[in-house]
Amino acid sequence: MNWKWFIGLLGGLSILGISVLLGGGYFLYKIGIEASGEVLYELAGEAKRDLEYAQTLNQPTTLEIAQDNYDGLLAEIEEWKTLAPENSDFNYYESLFNQEYKKRDKEIASGVNPFEAYVSAIEGMDQFKYLVNDGGPFILIPSSMIKQWKGEDNHSSSLIDDKTHYNLACDKTVHDWLAIMELDHKNILLIKDPAMLTYSVNEDVIDLIFLEEWSEVNLDKLTQLAIDQMTVSKGAELELIIEFSEEHQVLMSSADCAPNYLYDTADLKVIPGKYSVKKFEYRNEPQFEYVFILRLERLKD
Repeated sequence: MNWKWFIGLLGGLSILGISVLLGGGYFLYKIGIEASGEVLYELAGEAKRDLEYAQTLNQPTTLEIAQDNYDGLLAEIEEWKTLAPENSDFNYYESLFNQEYKKRDKEIASGVNPFEAYVSAIEGMDQFKYLVNDGGPFILIPSSMIKQWKGEDNHSSSLIDDKTHYNLACDKTVHDWLAIMELDHKNILLIKDPAMLTYSVNEDVIDLIFLEEWSEVNLDKLTQLAIDQMTVSKGAELELIIEFSEEHQVLMSSADCAPNYLYDTADLKVIPGKYSVKKFEYRNEPQFEYVFILRLERLKD
């Protein structure tokens, strides 16, 4: 066999194979783009009807979520149009939009509430106030001291060791769930960063409730289960005594600075005095639920 002819044949087959692969790849890419367009238009049709329904409800948060969802889908559609094949039939996509809109309209007319699960979540978080931030400890600080607290956005005005109070709080809670920091001769309770934090105050008892894992939207139910569990548990005593010198305390993110808060705060009214600390745990492994409570109990004189 003429070796030049053989090499030429291999080269021709290689070029043919590459062409087939490229052509097939472009075909699959085109199918993928068109499929994503169909999904976007269908979702946008549902989202528009959901938004109109939300406008009839007296639930500002639900309306905000619906508006953000619809606006986000419209933005994605505009981005998709820049990638869509030149011969795309946009009338077809508009028909998908209208089809899903009408479908959702029939569901709503039959009594279906598209926000039922979301509203349920809101209703499952109304017995306790839940606090979150983007990382870092929380603090329980006398209300008279909050203007002196320097969070992470005031790096140049710290009062201690050229560091912000926020950085000091992070350092002090690396190994401990609770720590104490003194500022102008008053104690500030540092609380290691939880996934979500809530609380309960009852006369001589302050419960700091750390929600670390949960599987359902009804956090009130989970929180109450953890509180009820304390009645049948002795808890573990922590070697820490905390003294509150003022009645009015503020629970807030250590990253914040008054009065421009980025995160929610809570006002707590406590009885001044010394408090011991116990740790209680609630764990439901099959449901991936884990909550622990640090109970601060006032010591009797």
